[in-house]
Amino acid sequence: MTDLKFKKLPEVWALLEEAAGHNAQVLGVVEALQLPYIKKKIIFNKSASLPNFLKINPFNTINKKRSDSLNSGYPDIIISCGRKLAPIALQIKKLAKKQGKKVFAVHILWPGLAFRKFDMLAIPSHDNIIWPLNKNKKIFKIIGAPNRINKEFLLQEYKIWSRTIGEMPSPRIAVLIGGNSKKTKFTQSHAKDLIENLVNLTSSLKASLMVTNSRRTDDEVSNYIEENLRIKIGRHFYFHNVKKNKANPYFAYLQLADIIISTGDSISMLSEAATSGKPLYIYSPEGNAPKKHHKFQNDIINLGFAKEFNRSEVSYIIKNGLNKVTGQKNLNTAETIAKEILKRV
Repeated sequence: MTDLKFKKLPEVWALLEEAAGHNAQVLGVVEALQLPYIKKKIIFNKSASLPNFLKINPFNTINKKRSDSLNSGYPDIIISCGRKLAPIALQIKKLAKKQGKKVFAVHILWPGLAFRKFDMLAIPSHDNIIWPLNKNKKIFKIIGAPNRINKEFLLQEYKIWSRTIGEMPSPRIAVLIGGNSKKTKFTQSHAKDLIENLVNLTSSLKASLMVTNSRRTDDEVSNYIEENLRIKIGRHFYFHNVKKNKANPYFAYLQLADIIISTGDSISMLSEAATSGKPLYIYSPEGNAPKKHHKFQNDIINLGFAKEFNRSEVSYIIKNGLNKVTGQKNLNTAETIAKEILKRV
């Protein structure tokens, strides 16, 4: 990935905070750059919850005793993600400039009013940035969320779980279950429909079934899914409840699976599954996901990164076999962003 135009390899700072989802996006891009980088962990204090335009000195929102130093040794490139880190990245850029150091600042997701001060913005298409902002040359539109998924990462995760799930016979179906959000719910009715399709597919293909829930999955729905699948699938079934065991074989599933079925309520989860290189099917019934999630689902389906999971598709797979569902495109948003950075820096 590294561009040979550089006489000296640029150094990168990866700005990290307490939001694991934002950190995964930053690290995904930084690792895809294949440049020397330093992780800068930032712990915020209560003032970080203020609107960004009120933060006269953004460094005052940092718990300095618990955070890494940001006051010297400035890098050539900064990668940040999320609202809270946006003013921190710009403050670093400002301080570096005073010392004669030019810093190329890249931000993932919409940073707010100060967007013009960044050198590059990686903005998901499903966020629907309004005209004329979406015509700004600093904005680089992306599909989905960047992440750390690559062959080496997945293989390493699988090795951790190989004794637990490694003997599941092929073909293997991974099922990723999300849950409720502020405006939407994954209900027992949704679960019942999903179970019927999974049982039909699994029994017809004589497949193994690996299922994991999420912290957002309703407890009653989670129990309903596990109990029903355990009875109907039987021996070659593994269910991981993240509320009972935080260590999660989620990434190992992506490595081991022949096909992946995911609910549609998490853009990060769908992005990771679509980056795994495995055929991805999305189960997203009405009421399961917000509008922007449905826009993202439609985007990756229309672009060939996924298909819908429904009775019609299940019948097609059963009739034609798994060899007919291979060949879907591999989404790799982190690499796409990294390539664009190297063009612009």
